[in-house]
Amino acid sequence: PQDSLTEEAVSALHKDLKAEALECISHILPSKILRLKAIVEEKTSRFPKYFESEEDIFGAVIKEYEEFKNFVHAQVQDYIKTRTALHLLVPKIEDGNNFGVGVQHEILSALSNSVDVEIASLDSSSQFFINRAELVGKAAKYGALSSQAAAAYSLAIAENDRKKPRMLAICWLDLLNNCIFVHDLIMKNLDKLLAPRTSNVTNMY
Repeated sequence: PQDSLTEEAVSALHKDLKAEALECISHILPSKILRLKAIVEEKTSRFPKYFESEEDIFGAVIKEYEEFKNFVHAQVQDYIKTRTALHLLVPKIEDGNNFGVGVQHEILSALSNSVDVEIASLDSSSQFFINRAELVGKAAKYGALSSQAAAAYSLAIAENDRKKPRMLAICWLDLLNNCIFVHDLIMKNLDKLLAPRTSNVTNMY
């Protein structure tokens, strides 16, 4: 009886994962594409403000980085859930009629690549703070030696801050393009993704 209950619980989990994946494909990814498009347009429109004003750009960068980080974390979770559910749709290995299975593996690979790219974008963005901390440390150490050194480090820090909004905007654009690619690939191959072999259609539903 215990084994039966465990099997039922695992089967229910599989069913829930598949439902979440379909929800992500049908609604979450399309809505994120529209949101990312709006974000990219908004970030791009801010460039003149960052490069012409004397406002606290570093404070703005921190705020934008937090927004970017939170979005990427949520996006990666959606990709991983979808990837896990699609793995459950891959049928057992058999001879013949494997074209649909190959399509499944291509999509799974694309999802894995998307996860890797988005995690790498976070690592790249966080490097900005490490570089800035090093500049600030050197400014404190060597800036007192001469006014020229102080001015040089001050300029380097300011330019580092002003460059980051543009780099974040490029990262947002990469997220948008990646999301469009993944969703388009899935939608073009949805039939083969859900039923890679015609003999499995009955078992799927």
